[in-house]
Amino acid sequence: MILSVSLNPKIEKIGRVKRFQVGKMNKIEITRESSGGRGINAARFIKKIGGEVLITGIIGGKTGEYIEEELKREGIDTDFYVTEEESRISIKIFDEKGLRTDVSEVGPLLSPVDTKGFVDKFKEIVKDFDVVLLSGSIPSGVPENIYFRLITIAKDAGKITILDTEGEPLIEGIKGSPTIARVDKPDFDKICGSSLISPARRIKTIKEPKPNIIIVNFEKGNILFNFEEKVYHLLSPEKFNGNDRDGFRDRFIGAISFFLDNGSDYIDSIKKALSISLKEGFNFERKLVLKEV
Repeated sequence: MILSVSLNPKIEKIGRVKRFQVGKMNKIEITRESSGGRGINAARFIKKIGGEVLITGIIGGKTGEYIEEELKREGIDTDFYVTEEESRISIKIFDEKGLRTDVSEVGPLLSPVDTKGFVDKFKEIVKDFDVVLLSGSIPSGVPENIYFRLITIAKDAGKITILDTEGEPLIEGIKGSPTIARVDKPDFDKICGSSLISPARRIKTIKEPKPNIIIVNFEKGNILFNFEEKVYHLLSPEKFNGNDRDGFRDRFIGAISFFLDNGSDYIDSIKKALSISLKEGFNFERKLVLKEV
């Protein structure tokens, strides 16, 4: 079973406007409203493809109540730590040309008591799971090494750990040596330096402590990853619309968790996850090209 950690969940609203004008009144039609955050989105996909998953994290206020109630309506199990601070709301606004503008609340400012409360909860529940997925941003007030702490706890309990975040929480988190870390190209450059040396060579230069497997996303359908002493390039020859980047990322990391939880090996899990994430359905006949580099 999979434990999906979403430390900074939100209500996500999707809106449309004829023409977005900065500095003027914009009347927005809200077309969809749901709970969101990377860990929640990944868990939804895990559930959709038949996996067993529970979401944990930190919620608060009426927004937090809505997040938990909606997930329960969807049949997704939850076990959140509840704070007195209000969870956040974000709005994605699309104009008539499909251009997207994101507006988001800063979110809750959590205290050391909240951080300790969640860590204590995590210690209690993690023992019941085989795979732990830690993804998304962290709330204000939570230490940037929080993922390092959670990964260490999960590893000590013998769990597979998968990290998907960015910035300092990522840099601190990989020091815990998670089983897998998924990174975007900008964060990859921060970790091992941007230079004329090829990414395949640079991935080998990352110093300990480091993840067992680093998956670098260049774009949809184009990833680089290491396994043991080798580096692989996995590519789909098909072209994809870049507007679904966020959705693809969450499906991909959720699918990796699913296949590992169901006994697939690491390389097979990554291949299957890329295939199903691009199609959003079981289609293992997709022509993916895997080569050692």
